[in-house]
Amino acid sequence: MNKDYADFMHDIGILGYEILNDERGLGKDLVYHNLKRLQNFAWWTYEFGLIQNDGPLTNFVDTQMI
Repeated sequence: MNKDYADFMHDIGILGYEILNDERGLGKDLVYHNLKRLQNFAWWTYEFGLIQNDGPLTNFVDTQMI
């Protein structure tokens, strides 16, 4: 994982913590909604490869089949 992506995910974690603690006074329903949206956003960043691999490529599927 490169540093820029790690910093980005750290910021996402901080945002999730703020949402979870309802620091903005949004209420339970909006907290739940916003956490679900943040979770979805984080998943798609993983899924579509915002992680830059600067080293050797690892084929996850092949290593799991061995």
